[in-house]
Amino acid sequence: MSNKFLKYFGKIRIFFISLTLLPIFFLFFLSISPKSYLKQILTYIKVHRLINTFFIKVFIFFSIFYKPS
Repeated sequence: MSNKFLKYFGKIRIFFISLTLLPIFFLFFLSISPKSYLKQILTYIKVHRLINTFFIKVFIFFSIFYKPS
């Protein structure tokens, strides 16, 4: 597997992780009631975990089937 592919994959993954973490910081400043804030943080953590596992599966798939020419 080429280094270029690994770098590209890492950049995409970092981009999506930052997309899921950004709303948590916004919620921190905009939160009024702590109960709903906690609930929202938990849902964002679940989404973040889903995105991480998705990228790991895609990475495994590509590492098996990706053949550089």
